[in-house]
Amino acid sequence: MSDSQNIPPNPQIIASKIQPEQIGIVSTIVEGPNPIIAKAIDGITRILNIGEPIYLHDVITTAENAYIKIILDDDT
Repeated sequence: MSDSQNIPPNPQIIASKIQPEQIGIVSTIVEGPNPIIAKAIDGITRILNIGEPIYLHDVITTAENAYIKIILDDDT
């Protein structure tokens, strides 16, 4: 077995090959002093607005006294 077969896969390369799966949509935003941010699995961040898609594995960050409502694709 060569050394190249023992190297674990790079998570960033794996993440770049994953097609984002939309799981919902932003329905309401109440912002505090900062915008509400979504961080994707590949590390890219975006500012969320009403109507924006939410993808599987997104990490949503809000400021204190801010909130977001997301309607999931199964209407929950």
